[in-house]
Amino acid sequence: IQYNSPVVLTFALISLAVLGLDKLTGGVSTKMLFMTYSAPLTDPLMYVRLLGHVLGHASFAHYAGNMTLFLVVGPMLEEKYGSRSILEMILITAVVSGVIHNLF
Repeated sequence: IQYNSPVVLTFALISLAVLGLDKLTGGVSTKMLFMTYSAPLTDPLMYVRLLGHVLGHASFAHYAGNMTLFLVVGPMLEEKYGSRSILEMILITAVVSGVIHNLF
């Protein structure tokens, strides 16, 4: 086994850990940290959720569906464009989609 795509593989493993934490806490951790919703700008967890919502999944089927394509295409993209670029794209996507979800 070769860990040749550190950003993509780490993202997938962290997402799996978040799913495990969700099951252990009965969904409380996901609601607090990994689900985006409208909250006051003074709430510090709102900013954590703005990035963290991309790690949360509702079920193992949801996780598996998202990670299937991500793990097939992601390593090739990371090899071509580099780890830093992939990480930047993940962070930008997280913030933009989080803001859009909060607005609507």
